[in-house]
Amino acid sequence: MSKKPGKAANKRALTKVLEEYGDRSMVDQYGNPTTFAEETARLMWEVATKGKAEFVTGDVIKASTRDWKDLVSWIYNQVDGPKKLEQEIQLTGVHGELRSASTQKLVAMVQELDIGSVLGLPATSELPETTEEEVIDAEEVE
Repeated sequence: MSKKPGKAANKRALTKVLEEYGDRSMVDQYGNPTTFAEETARLMWEVATKGKAEFVTGDVIKASTRDWKDLVSWIYNQVDGPKKLEQEIQLTGVHGELRSASTQKLVAMVQELDIGSVLGLPATSELPETTEEEVIDAEEVE
């Protein structure tokens, strides 16, 4: 696919083509009408549940353990969405008591509070601008 002169690039062009092609009709190995997208989904689930899949042509593929794990992980990320990283953080309170909170709860607390004023820091708008010489590259620190 080459870009036509004067035509703006579409960032989702491949997605559109894949969707259009996936909607095309075909016949599965049992003679039943289906679409390319449905057949692809069937093949993925067959590999996920049986470790192998048979194409319409009769060709059979077998998944390695790693391929199987990667496919199952990908399927569940598509179905459930990516796993959210949730950590429990333990904090020591002002009077030495131990408290714990999830990172999600801490983010919500910080968003509710003007944490800078609680710590006695100047407001962000009052801080001097950082110059290029003051910026430290993370790779330089290691």
